[in-house]
Amino acid sequence: MLQGYYYKANMSECEVANLLPYMTRFNGFLLRDLRNSQSQLLVASVFPLPQMSDWASPLVNIPAFKRNLDAQTIVSLWDLLYTSGDPVVRAIIGSFIRNIYSFAARNIYCDNDKIGRVSSSSILWYWRCFWMPLFQLRIHKPQVFCDIPLDLLEHVCGLFYLREQITGLVSAEMIDDAKHLRPMIGRISKTHPSVLRECGGDPLYHLLSQITSPLFEILAFLATERRISKYQSLIGIERSIPKVNLESMCERVIEYLLGIWNDQETLYPILAAIVPWYDTMSRKELRKQLQALEDANIGKKLMHSCPSQTPLNYITFLRCTGIVVAVCVDEGSDDIHVFDDHQGFPHPPSRAYAKDQTYMHLVATQRRQNLRWVPCSELTNSEEEYKPITIFLDRSEFHISRVRDLSTDSCELHLWSKQVLELRSTIPKFESEWHILCAIARDDNLFDDILWMTDKTLVNAITGEARSNELDIDAAFGQCWCDRNWSAHYSSSFMS
Repeated sequence: MLQGYYYKANMSECEVANLLPYMTRFNGFLLRDLRNSQSQLLVASVFPLPQMSDWASPLVNIPAFKRNLDAQTIVSLWDLLYTSGDPVVRAIIGSFIRNIYSFAARNIYCDNDKIGRVSSSSILWYWRCFWMPLFQLRIHKPQVFCDIPLDLLEHVCGLFYLREQITGLVSAEMIDDAKHLRPMIGRISKTHPSVLRECGGDPLYHLLSQITSPLFEILAFLATERRISKYQSLIGIERSIPKVNLESMCERVIEYLLGIWNDQETLYPILAAIVPWYDTMSRKELRKQLQALEDANIGKKLMHSCPSQTPLNYITFLRCTGIVVAVCVDEGSDDIHVFDDHQGFPHPPSRAYAKDQTYMHLVATQRRQNLRWVPCSELTNSEEEYKPITIFLDRSEFHISRVRDLSTDSCELHLWSKQVLELRSTIPKFESEWHILCAIARDDNLFDDILWMTDKTLVNAITGEARSNELDIDAAFGQCWCDRNWSAHYSSSFMS
């Protein structure tokens, strides 16, 4: 609905933003009516759930979901799908269930109550509203799913692994609930061994077995290790897992895998979240340990279960990372600072930058793969794996630092000279708390281009080599709002 207004009426960004609270309230009213059995079918047939990506609809719907959608409502939808003999009702409710699970799985991180960051409450709500009731139904009323289309169940279960990062964040929040579900797995297999298998399949039991496995505890630990702050932005830069912790977790993964090495269907989705394609260091470590196994044949088969380096939709052009070096008007001084303008995504950045002053954006092919916040202690003797991002200003070199603090969502970045970095890296307190923004080597130990972009030049953030800027600016800012400050800073003729 909002998409139609925005695109067809050519509404301005400001007009759409002003509409958000009203549309959220309107959708909240609809969701409350979804609880009423007399209006449930009507709401399911008209509720606006666009499946295409846009910035506005998630900000409208996710807050409305959190305030008005609960586990009881989700259970009532599955019950209606099971009990109704009317093919029209089943078609409407089945389609709505498919769409609402898909929308939530794709957009749960969009929460304007938390300014776009993934909050523990959002993730926990997503788990307990959409997934726990589904598993409780499977445990206590397995016959329900015999009359529900198998393709719908397979689609819904597949959404749990839709995004590796979301799967990791969910695992960290739901791990205690998963431990309580674990004892029930044995009882299910003993008391209901064939109720659903006779109907063609049991994807829910398969998923339930996965999330109660020891691999999910490892996934939860690693997901927490990758966080740099309390609320991890999904388009933000992750933390590099300390090598000691990574080695230990990979050993535990392999120990478990050796017991189920021939079950490829079970292995792949969990491994894809434990060592996602964009986490080069995790994949390298797991593959190294697999290659060292005494039984080479098992090692090779397990290697096939590991995610590949790049997905089919891998981006091959440079894009904004959100890291900006500039003079902020609000700071009240002419000092140069460094900022993360993706911190509040999907909301636009609130800062304004001084004109006729230093202003440049860090661009990379894949911010999730090419960049990490690396603990100072990890920088020692690791030049083949990490290289600190360098800012070249007035014949001096600076690096970008921040503190890891899981108790707050603040994102205060600091500029350190090369000398300060070398000094602080020798102090134990700083080694554990302070992190440096670094480039990460690929599997072949080479580094992708990571560049500082101004209107006229591109400067390599590792070597300092400069070249003219011939980038497609629209593509560089294709997934963020940073083009607004860019347009304000540079002439309109350059943007045309």
